Parts: sequence; C-alpha cells; structure tokens
Amino acid sequence: GHRLLIWFTRARSAPEQILRTTVDLLDDWTNWRPTPPVEVLRPTEAWEGAGLAVEPTPRGPSFQPQHGLRDPYVLDVSVDDDPDAAGRWLFYAAAGEFSLGVTRLDDAT
Repeated sequence: GHRLLIWFTRARSAPEQILRTTVDLLDDWTNWRPTPPVEVLRPTEAWEGAGLAVEPTPRGPSFQPQHGLRDPYVLDVSVDDDPDAAGRWLFYAAAGEFSLGVTRLDDAT
C-alpha cells in the first residue's frame, strides 16, 4: 500500500495511551502530513495500571508502576506464516514498564 501507519505514545500525557496516525505516501514527500491521531488502546486492566492515579508520565524509564501504556510494537502475521495467529498484533509495555501486553488489533486499526 501507499499508507504509512504509525503507532506511538506521548510522554507526559495523562494517561499515556497508544495512538495511531496515518501518512499518505502517494504525494510528493514534501507534502506528507500525518492524520490526526486516534486512540487505539488505554489502560483498562489493573495490570496495565488502570487502578493507579492518572498523572502525566515522565520521559525515560519508569521506576514505579504508572497508569499508562507505552512502547507499542506492531507485528503483522500472514496466513501463510501461521493461519491460527494471522492478523495484526500490538505488543506494549503497561503500568509504566512493569507489565507487557499483547492484543490482536481489528482491521480498522
């Protein structure tokens, strides 16, 4: 395709959550602009820090659990590679950096 999908978080946001933006690569590169970010995932489970106070997350390593998700990594698995695991998977750090999560994303994300 001609679309670049970018998953990211914003340090110092409250709560830090996983966002996605898209860049259309068909135009001249000097005209590339990201779409407004859309929320993909925010903490909802205790192990993700959902029960902790919502505070801006600092940059750098987390030395105590926080209400936030960070460090998204997206992996596309094809049907040819593994029919049972085929799809788009999101891996992320949760509760600051005290847990790891993984979820299958739907086609819209």
